[in-house]
Amino acid sequence: MVKQSAVSDAYALLGLEQGASMDQVRSAYKQLALRTHPDKNQGNAEATAQFQQLSEAYTVLQTHHTPSEPLSFCPCGRAHDSDDDDYDDDYYFDDEDEDGFYFDEDEDEERLRFFRFLFEEVLRGRTGRGYAQAQDPHRRRPRKAPETHEEYEARLKRMREEREQAEARRAQQTAERKAFEARMREKERKEAEERQRAKAASRKAETETQRKKAAQTAQLQQKRVQTLRSATFAAARAADAAKVKKGVWEDEVDPAGGEVKMGCENYVAIQPEDPLQTLSHIVAQNGDADLVEWLDAHSADPEERNSLGLSAFHVALQHGHVPILKYFFESYDPKHEDHNAIYDLSPPKSLLSIALDSAEPEVVWMILDRSLATTQDIGNVWTEVTSLEGKQTLLKKMGNDNMRYTEIQNLLMSYGGFTPPPTPKVPAQERRPLTNKAQPLNGSRYPRGRGAYRPKTHTPRAAQAHHSLDETPVPTQNGTADPTGRPPENGERGKARGRGRGRGRGYSRGRGRGHAN
Repeated sequence: MVKQSAVSDAYALLGLEQGASMDQVRSAYKQLALRTHPDKNQGNAEATAQFQQLSEAYTVLQTHHTPSEPLSFCPCGRAHDSDDDDYDDDYYFDDEDEDGFYFDEDEDEERLRFFRFLFEEVLRGRTGRGYAQAQDPHRRRPRKAPETHEEYEARLKRMREEREQAEARRAQQTAERKAFEARMREKERKEAEERQRAKAASRKAETETQRKKAAQTAQLQQKRVQTLRSATFAAARAADAAKVKKGVWEDEVDPAGGEVKMGCENYVAIQPEDPLQTLSHIVAQNGDADLVEWLDAHSADPEERNSLGLSAFHVALQHGHVPILKYFFESYDPKHEDHNAIYDLSPPKSLLSIALDSAEPEVVWMILDRSLATTQDIGNVWTEVTSLEGKQTLLKKMGNDNMRYTEIQNLLMSYGGFTPPPTPKVPAQERRPLTNKAQPLNGSRYPRGRGAYRPKTHTPRAAQAHHSLDETPVPTQNGTADPTGRPPENGERGKARGRGRGRGRGYSRGRGRGHAN
């Protein structure tokens, strides 16, 4: 029985008056349900809630109009009442709305009655497996007769045997499992060792491949570097300054060091005569002062020596290239101890002896004028110049130019205080008068101006007294120059005699005849 308040609320929710017929209820419910059905209002929670309320109201009114009759359950699984077959076809709702939604009221009523029947059965305890077995006498278990003592003992014995067999079976299974696990562990260990060996072999092979590849790459790089270096040295020997600069600047050839780099001996087609000869040595030998300066500005080492122990300065000095010598003197002060490695030589070699090899008076003068020769060096060179063999060798280098030979001899006498060697007597009519000033040789071959080299002849002391103070100072008896730069006056006498072999001709009598102030 439904409460009256619920019936009133259901009529109000469907918009009907109290006591409306079931036909009116169905019509109103159909119209409202079509408008609020969830399939037509997807995502609208309010319409879904309203549809549920309409369904509950319709159920309440349907229960109110239907008399309460006991429900029965047909074998086909449908719950129905006694007059279920007398339904009217007019009440079956199978119309289709405009959206294709079918609404069957009789099916809903039948489903409602079925679930109501199930609910009553559950409440009455007539569900479950125990209830079904209680209702079916064929499914009941027959009760066993009580066992005897012998059967009990037999059952216990059987149970003990089964337990012992089970324990033995479990022990055997455990032993088999342990043996299997041991075999699997051994197998896994061997597989792991095999994988490790394969991995180590793979790494070793890969390392060896990389090593060979790196060695091949290094060899190719060394070959390329040595080829470019040999080409640059060949360009330097051919006096091609442009190619030398291109090799150093673009091909990154190191101007320091010899032609053959360490480890690249196999990539040199023709071995150089001097493996220690650098680009600076070659360029200095060629006399290219601009290229020497350019190499010096691009990491060339001026202290490097060739196989003869000579630096690039010594090579330029030996070949008489004055511009290169001036560049070295201006860039590297010979008086500075940091530059000793550029100028120093091992005895018996000296800068003056190498300058004499150039057979250029100006080169000899540059060494003497900068006090780069000791008294012993000057004496050794004087002995060589005045000897017959040394004179012939020097004249051969000069092309038998006696005038240049005389210039060098006069320079050594002026800076070393030597007297000229004895000369054969000449008839009086062939003698030339002495002049007060030395005449330049070969016209204007040497530069003029203060500090420039001017060839000198051996002039009398009386004539030397009138020379200007800017000329080369005359050394005294102990090998040092007069600090005033003034030659000894007439009448002045030294405290010791000179190292000359005689007084010589004219007024000049060797060094040390005048007094030293």
